[in-house]
Amino acid sequence: MKKSSIQWLIVLVAILSLVGCAPKAAPFSPPKTTPTQASPKSAAPAPDASMAEWAKVEEAAKKEGKITAFTWGFAGTPGDKIVDVFKNKYGIEIERVTGLTPTLIERIKTDSAAGRYVVDLFDAAPSSAYALKAAGLTEPMAAQLPVLKEKGVYSREPFWDTEGHMVLNSGSGYGIGINTKLVPPGQEPKSWRELLDPKWTGKVVFASPTTAPDLINLYVVKEKLGLDDNYFRQLGKQARVAPTGRDAAGLLSRGETYIWIPGSSSMAAPMVMEGAPIKLLTPSEGAVHAGGTTMVRIKNAPHPNATRFFMNWLLTAEGNKIISDARGSMPARKDFPNPQPEAARLNWDKGVYQQIEDVMAISKIQTEKTLSKIMSVE
Repeated sequence: MKKSSIQWLIVLVAILSLVGCAPKAAPFSPPKTTPTQASPKSAAPAPDASMAEWAKVEEAAKKEGKITAFTWGFAGTPGDKIVDVFKNKYGIEIERVTGLTPTLIERIKTDSAAGRYVVDLFDAAPSSAYALKAAGLTEPMAAQLPVLKEKGVYSREPFWDTEGHMVLNSGSGYGIGINTKLVPPGQEPKSWRELLDPKWTGKVVFASPTTAPDLINLYVVKEKLGLDDNYFRQLGKQARVAPTGRDAAGLLSRGETYIWIPGSSSMAAPMVMEGAPIKLLTPSEGAVHAGGTTMVRIKNAPHPNATRFFMNWLLTAEGNKIISDARGSMPARKDFPNPQPEAARLNWDKGVYQQIEDVMAISKIQTEKTLSKIMSVE
């Protein structure tokens, strides 16, 4: 046997001897260690208290199941679309009572004085909503609508008044309305003052300021437009008078007059969509932004939660788009496209915006017939 083989054999015998002498190993068990603290994981955020509170409002609203609205903005087929969507989604009925706005206001005042609380929501022109606020018959809503936490999405502040009673759910603008079949391109009036040109005598129509606030919306910002009482006095001598704004718009649409002032964008839009030859012009002095449909919640409303929930929904992107699409009105929000046809839109680069003081003046002027007397019209 070779010497190297003998050496390896001796080494192997030595190793085996050592193994045989070693103590038997205990069965394996995992070492007992103190668990280390796990790295903190990102915990789910705690429920927002305001979200939980709003969920309670929604639950209470569904239990109430109804809203009674004295309404101008939710009337007719457009109103049907709005209330149907809301009912189908939340199961809350909206009973609508329509009629002449002054009559509805007086009914609310009479019922409230007698302790009969029937109406939840009233919506109409800002001046009409203000009349109820001034009578102490409305509730402040500014802090009760969580949708108002969304900043930078509204075309203008959704509340007229600092206490937050009067809530805008749409916009409304006034310009010069023309019949495109009667006023040739290039011959359109360029300004409010140009309407006093003798060539337009008998060809301009406006709604009587005794029965409608349309022209008063223009009158209360007259200084900002460079106009005065004499302007309206002259206008009254050469223009035609219609009972309401819709009557005036109808005359224009049928070609029975050339010009309608002030032409309402919200009123013109659905007529344009139906094919009426109407176009709104932005005068050089500026169009008038008069707010739009304004809501108030009536004091002691029998369905306060449902009313609050509905008002909030109308200012969400979803609800406000449904209003704008259905009524053809200017949206209160600017985070979705204006659905109005181009012919019914106004340029707001030089727009004149009414303030709460103007709204207060409208109600007073109409009640006292100030403008009617200046223009010698009924």
